Amino acid sequence: DYDKTKISKGGGVFARTLKQIPLSAEMQALCGLAADKTTPNEFIKALLKADVDLLFFGGIGTFVKAASQNNLDVGDRANDPVRINGGELRAKVIGEGANLGLTQLGRIEYATAGGRLNTDAIDNSAGVDTSDHEVNLKILMGGPLRRGDISPAERDAVLESMTDDVARHVLKDNYDQTLTLSVALSRAAVDLDAHGRFMRDLEARGRLDRAVEFLPDDGELRRRAQNAKGLTRPELSVLLAYAKLDLKAELIAGDLPDDPHFLPELASYFPHAAAAKFRGELERHRLKREIVTDVIANRVINLAGPVFVARMKEMSGAPAARVIRAFAVAEGAFGLGSLKTRIDALDGRMQANAQIGTYADIAELLRRLGLWFITNIPATADLSDTVALYRGGVENLRGTFSTLISPYEANDTETRIAALQAAGAPADVAEDAGVLPLMAAAPEAALLAHNQALNLDFVVGAYFAMGTTVGIDRLRGLAQRISGGEHWDRLAIRRISDDLFAGQRALTAAALAMLPSGTAKGGRADGVEAVKLWAASKADALSRAKSFLAALERTGELSVAKLTLANSQIHELAGH
Repeated sequence: DYDKTKISKGGGVFARTLKQIPLSAEMQALCGLAADKTTPNEFIKALLKADVDLLFFGGIGTFVKAASQNNLDVGDRANDPVRINGGELRAKVIGEGANLGLTQLGRIEYATAGGRLNTDAIDNSAGVDTSDHEVNLKILMGGPLRRGDISPAERDAVLESMTDDVARHVLKDNYDQTLTLSVALSRAAVDLDAHGRFMRDLEARGRLDRAVEFLPDDGELRRRAQNAKGLTRPELSVLLAYAKLDLKAELIAGDLPDDPHFLPELASYFPHAAAAKFRGELERHRLKREIVTDVIANRVINLAGPVFVARMKEMSGAPAARVIRAFAVAEGAFGLGSLKTRIDALDGRMQANAQIGTYADIAELLRRLGLWFITNIPATADLSDTVALYRGGVENLRGTFSTLISPYEANDTETRIAALQAAGAPADVAEDAGVLPLMAAAPEAALLAHNQALNLDFVVGAYFAMGTTVGIDRLRGLAQRISGGEHWDRLAIRRISDDLFAGQRALTAAALAMLPSGTAKGGRADGVEAVKLWAASKADALSRAKSFLAALERTGELSVAKLTLANSQIHELAGH
């Protein structure tokens, strides 16, 4: 029985046990069948191949495999007569609400042909997430229930009242998880080497078997690299799951979940009403550490990408906990989570590719900042105090870059902001997102001001004036455009590009150290004047350095070797 008024014109619900199914004109058009009736199996097979926007699997059975598989590989004999290959699907998007509606190789085949889909684990994760929330809410209220502070009926009423709030939490979790897949897919070819290195690392530690998970072996990775192809979305879905599991395992084994800075993560997991009503129970929750770990791992990887932590560990040698502490400072001081939320709110109003590009810019800034904070803040630093210190530098710069940056940087920045506005971003979002590549300078100025007990405005003025005077800003921009090369070349480029910020700080510190006593140090204009005095006193050395940098640029495209020489020249100038 069903309400026929809820079915589209010409549609219906039919039992697979029927000998024949009558085909309406609408069904014939949808499935490309000319007959006025057909068998259930013929109809299902035609429906699977239909040219539609969305094909949603919601029942039992595996209906799609890869051409490289046979039906015995699938192990679902009931659907052998109707099963098709991934390359035969014509739907633009597949939603896999069922478990194993497609084999993983079938998903990969469909995705390789241009189809859009995740995996069943991703598309079904809301159900698991909801169950976890329910269990953890019951544990939270377990103490009051045992003490008689609330009755079972009152507990059930509280749970029911929080249904919508739990749903919002779960939907947000799943929105963020599929979003990070979209960002990862947009960079899949560029990040293929990083993905391969992460998989090899997991295998070396016995945490992954690529063959079991149908992830590409090294030979296939080389073939994809030669063809500028990356992992498909179903493969990225698997890698994402392993990234989260690996990070959670390392964090839960340490003391990071006990850091007071992360205690708000525990409250954020629960509906606001539950966290407020049972606040005293939060720290007694027997899964407190697991919940905090889960929230942290999800937020870090959903915002920074599946290989963020692996990259930071590889580049710095730091453990995961140190990487997460650096992430927490970067995200908190720079308000990157808040910026992401503002971009999220533009769904349907801002071009999707521009949104994805902006999320990728946030992830890239987190990479730069993550490495910087790992290097420059003590492992035992109080995170809340550190966030407050560097937030001052960020707020000092926000909205005022146009008065600080060189014409070279200004042109690039104005172009980015204009493109974002043309894509539908409001002016405030476009500006905050457009200056992201420049924001990596903020902690350098903040640290210099803090170490020398100087006015932040004064240091900011000097720092940016130094970048323009020596040409470091242009050099950094050129370095970011170096393409190609093997992993070690790309790693060297990134490390040198980051080191140029340190060189700029060293030059600025040298300029400020030589100022005569009584020199004004109150504002940005004073900082600019300080650099002018330094430049005049170092005219010969500065001229030689600038001539050297100009000669490097004239020789053609910048290379790792040229960039290394340029960086050395900057640091030598700082030592004069």
